Amino acid sequence: MNYNLGLSGLCLGTALVLAVPASTLATPTEVTGIELRETPSGLMLMMDTASGDRPQIFLVRRGNSMVADLINTKLRLPQGQGYSQNNPVPGIASLVVTPLDANSTRVIVTSAGDSAPDGEIVQEASRGIALNYRRSADAPTTATSPPPGITGEPQGQSNLAQQQPQQQPQQQPQQQQQAQRQPGNSDVLVPNPDVEIDGVRIDSPTRVNPAPPFQPRAVAPPVGDISVSSVDTSAYSINLGTAQRVPRLVLRDAPVEEVMSLLARAAGLNLAYIADSGDDEDGESSQRTISLDIEDESVQDVFNNVLRLSGLEANREGNTIVVGVRLPDSARPVISRTVRLNQL
Repeated sequence: MNYNLGLSGLCLGTALVLAVPASTLATPTEVTGIELRETPSGLMLMMDTASGDRPQIFLVRRGNSMVADLINTKLRLPQGQGYSQNNPVPGIASLVVTPLDANSTRVIVTSAGDSAPDGEIVQEASRGIALNYRRSADAPTTATSPPPGITGEPQGQSNLAQQQPQQQPQQQPQQQQQAQRQPGNSDVLVPNPDVEIDGVRIDSPTRVNPAPPFQPRAVAPPVGDISVSSVDTSAYSINLGTAQRVPRLVLRDAPVEEVMSLLARAAGLNLAYIADSGDDEDGESSQRTISLDIEDESVQDVFNNVLRLSGLEANREGNTIVVGVRLPDSARPVISRTVRLNQL
């Protein structure tokens, strides 16, 4: 499953229920019709669907557009494999529905302003899939027209042209007086004069920074004592190097590796997952799942919380995060600590 996420703004929402083993392929949902409804705050996109499993929906802000990826869906529209409409409602510049891959569909809603519109998933839709979009605050709601009375040159331009010749003779005597005073001012003040004593020029003293104080050398503890240092036992956190936040994220029994891959992509990083080789009592490979309901949280905190709750280990190397149940020693962040016993 391929997720293509950008980070200018992040808004995620999905509802996923896994009722079959991970090895079974989900049946894609067919989108057979599209309808747009204007609302007081924007528009609502209604999609008629045929039989199939419930799709996963991810909402992401990209510039002034809101991008929705519908995983496990296929377009079967009467007008063809795609749908687009310009200026469907005031404040929305365009709406495009296009296939993303063989089993995914992408919906792009572009705002008429500089910021992206707000999008949300209608949980209790009367039919199929429903997405509600609210126009941004800076988007125009109606077409603007020039104010009345400003059709030609601005009023009062001719009067201003008549007044300018009268003011110029008054300004010329003042400019001549200022020009006469400037030659005399250069001999009165001497900025930054040089100081000379017996013909030797004295430069201004420069401040020399003193050397830093010496640090005391290490002293061995007395005989019979043990050198002890404090160790931070808090959970290890992965620094994603991003300040992106998750406005809304709802997951139900979603695979942990897919959730972590989604969050890593939102931070512009790659993820390598080492699957667990152990089997459960029935001989089938177990899959870790997690349910989340998060609002206005940073991507880094959500990623680390999922990592701790799932009991997995992770380490970042460059732009790749390695995740697994038990990482090899070569991929783990191992720190060697030596304790010296000063005993006879």
